[in-house]
Amino acid sequence: MNKKKSVRRRKCRIKYFIKILFMIIMLVTVCYATDKIINMNGDDKEGAEKIRNLAVSSRNAKQSEQLAYIMKNKDNYTTDLIELAKRNSEAIKFVYDYPENKDNKIDISIDKDIDCNGVPLFMQWDERWGYDKYGDGIIGINGCGPTCLSMVAIYILKNNYMNPEWMANFSEESGYVSDNGTLWALMGSGARKLGLESIEIPLDENRVYSNLEVGNPIICSVGPGDFTTEGHFIVLAGLEDGKIIVNDPNSRKNSKKRWTFDEIKGQIKNLWVFR
Repeated sequence: MNKKKSVRRRKCRIKYFIKILFMIIMLVTVCYATDKIINMNGDDKEGAEKIRNLAVSSRNAKQSEQLAYIMKNKDNYTTDLIELAKRNSEAIKFVYDYPENKDNKIDISIDKDIDCNGVPLFMQWDERWGYDKYGDGIIGINGCGPTCLSMVAIYILKNNYMNPEWMANFSEESGYVSDNGTLWALMGSGARKLGLESIEIPLDENRVYSNLEVGNPIICSVGPGDFTTEGHFIVLAGLEDGKIIVNDPNSRKNSKKRWTFDEIKGQIKNLWVFR
């Protein structure tokens, strides 16, 4: 019995050392690749640092490889896509796949995304629609507005065809896009054209909570802070244990977190409640 235990322990130690060795090799390889990338691309220290940080965790090894490839092959990507990959590790695969998938047309099904008890969560950089043109870019970069309105419209109207691709087309065809992105009017007159009741409300904690308590989602335009460095749209989708559920179309991490009103109020520029 003791002999068997000893053999088992020895095997476990060997597996552990192999795992550690693999992580060290991966880290050294990625760091070497990073130095090569810096030499090839001027002095992109931000991208290099991002690759190193991802490589520290074996769980993120694939992301670090993909980001290294992106940085090494910048000619295949737009500047906005490269910045997205450096800024948001969740979107690295979306950017990495861009050259191969940008012209592919995918039959969109959102059946698995529909939550019968709440507002569905969509990412603007989802490969089902993220490569589609929107404004002067693509939905994955510029499409937070129509993605948010898609979540709300599907939740209230139960029209599952109003996915982010459909909503982006509606926004463009109806003139709700400018050089600066989605116009606020999409959340007002645009939403009403779809059959939604849309009301602008003041930044008032009681108004926000009272609407969320009865199931009325709120779309917010936000400025620099936790959600963006420039401008962005998010959905206040409900309440959980007294905190706000935020559906951020650019971040699953932000969407998993539960937020207090005080944490987000300073970033909110405008609010629309929907029924």
